[in-house]
Amino acid sequence: MDVVVRNIQEIGGMLDIESDPGNGSTMSLKIPLTLAIIDGIVMETGGSSFVMESGVIKEFVRVREDMMIHEPNGDEYIMIRGECFSVIRLGEWYGLNGYQEAVEDGMMVIIEVDDKRIGLFVDTLVGKQEIVVKPIPSYIKKVRGLTGCTQLGDGSIALILDPGGLII
Repeated sequence: MDVVVRNIQEIGGMLDIESDPGNGSTMSLKIPLTLAIIDGIVMETGGSSFVMESGVIKEFVRVREDMMIHEPNGDEYIMIRGECFSVIRLGEWYGLNGYQEAVEDGMMVIIEVDDKRIGLFVDTLVGKQEIVVKPIPSYIKKVRGLTGCTQLGDGSIALILDPGGLII
């Protein structure tokens, strides 16, 4: 165990072990966020790049306007195979300029967290990529739905979306 602890400490991590005689032990491993690597789907909206962990994405759907339900208060829903999901337009959510407003011109990403599903409307899908998660400054952490950032292969920066922060 010394070797494990020493290697974890060399990369700036920490291992915490709590033992309860007769009940077992609990180990907590903490590694720096800069060493976290996730499989992500890169998408663009309003000229900005975003990444979503691929594990929470259930499907991608091309949408027609007749699949949409528009409430008088501005809320939107989508009907897919008899199921109704609330919709978040990512460009509108973050106040971006130049995002696709017509649903036929974009892509609906169905995400699921804790048995709750929503449709996330984006302009385009770029592709799947392994992402190195970088921490974001504390003032940005206050923005709902963001968990980190990453540098893409072309050198641009993409914000990593927190699905739990998007699902209300």
